[in-house]
Amino acid sequence: MPIKISTLLRCIIVMLSTAILLSFFLLRDELTYIDGFGILLIQMICLVLFLALGKFSTKYPPVIIVAVNLILFVVLRLLVLIFYPESFFGGVSVSETMTGEIINGLLFYMLLGTIACIFGIWIGLRGNARENDNRKERKEPDFTRLLVRVFFFVAIFRLANYYVSGYVGSPGSGAHLNFFNRYIMRLLDPQALLIMILARYYAHKNERKNNSVVLISSIVGYFLLFSLTGSRGVSLDIIMVLLYSGIFIYGNFVLNIRLRHLFLLLIAPLVIAVFFLIGEIRVVQFSASNISFYDIINIVSQIDFSRFDIRMVATNIAYRVTFFEPLFFPMYGTDVGFYDISAIVNYKTAFLSSLNRIIPGKIFGDILFLEYAFPYYMSYEPTSIITESGRVDNIGYLWTMFGMSYQLFGYAGGILFIFLFTAAIAFLIKLSKRIRSFEGYSYGILSLNVLDMWVKNYGIDNLIDRFFHLAVILLIYNTALKFIAGKGRMLHEKPGKNLVISGLCS
Repeated sequence: MPIKISTLLRCIIVMLSTAILLSFFLLRDELTYIDGFGILLIQMICLVLFLALGKFSTKYPPVIIVAVNLILFVVLRLLVLIFYPESFFGGVSVSETMTGEIINGLLFYMLLGTIACIFGIWIGLRGNARENDNRKERKEPDFTRLLVRVFFFVAIFRLANYYVSGYVGSPGSGAHLNFFNRYIMRLLDPQALLIMILARYYAHKNERKNNSVVLISSIVGYFLLFSLTGSRGVSLDIIMVLLYSGIFIYGNFVLNIRLRHLFLLLIAPLVIAVFFLIGEIRVVQFSASNISFYDIINIVSQIDFSRFDIRMVATNIAYRVTFFEPLFFPMYGTDVGFYDISAIVNYKTAFLSSLNRIIPGKIFGDILFLEYAFPYYMSYEPTSIITESGRVDNIGYLWTMFGMSYQLFGYAGGILFIFLFTAAIAFLIKLSKRIRSFEGYSYGILSLNVLDMWVKNYGIDNLIDRFFHLAVILLIYNTALKFIAGKGRMLHEKPGKNLVISGLCS
């Protein structure tokens, strides 16, 4: 059964919206801070997403990225809060101060921010949003297998360095890493290589059958790499990068759902178990720095799954997959007794920290990375992990586009900033679609990644850091491929030589 991705998301929105409404009426006597007006606001957010996923998503497909994030991090999160109200911010005492007025304020700001974001996509893409969807394929060397080989080399090298260096950079973006791990190792980027592999695979229809196995092996390798480095969000990351690729190449693409595909629903419990398992790996990594990779495998294999509590896991996942808490602290934190951190997180520090993160040497001083500033609301110090070796690693948290914009520019200014910043990203997506080559596909997938990370948002400086370095790395890799292709053509043109470019890349 063929179904558009937007239609599938619309069905999910209707189901979640209905579940929220029914759950509220069944449990309303037990709810402490979700009232009827809050339910009306979440229904309005669902309505806005439902409408955006209609004809608008066919003309402006990047809105699908925004919708997926809001379904997961807002709509689904509110449903969990109805059943587990104490899960707000992990069940700490802040939940006792929560009122319907606070939740309603958060939901209303999210509603306005969502509308501003959608209008930003419309403005940024207006004119030729899908101009190149039917472009003809260019004859280019098939670098897929070469890219996959480099990908696995990079993945294995990074994993080895991660364990040899004592889980370096495991909890955060690397503010305190040495020069080698912060800059040299960053050039070996498995995410950039996966983007290039996906761009090459989707851009050339005639060669996909030959490259399906190598693509799947790359995705599995990516999952294993980041699982073994303690990333609990790797499953969502893979789904999103596949979504970027499909949207950039096909727009509002069609899924051919067959009966056998329904068995994929059985993966959901497995994903929860993997989340639990990776959490245990993180505990081991954060508690010691002299345990080998094999020691971790042995420790994990002895985990007692009888401690597996579905309520605990559900609340832990919901606490991580949420836009409510990151907006609560900028909007209402000081009202309930938390610190005001506007002196360390403002548009000036965001700008200077962004420059610090793309220019080696921190020429503007030791400015706190914004993702590390979030815990300052509670204790005016970062949340850190101290390993046995004595190394201190700060832990980063989500701000979201809502929380970050409010923190930097206040209520009305934040809504305006969401609109303008989204429009700028959408314009970059439009520019990428004008590049009629493999590089255009690569940068297009990257620009959709930027839109996704803007909605989630670990801080403006974090976003600019990721985008700048990934763009530079993609430029280096694409330049290297052009050099290899050029050398291959030169060898092919020399008389008496049988070496062709396909020999280099197969």
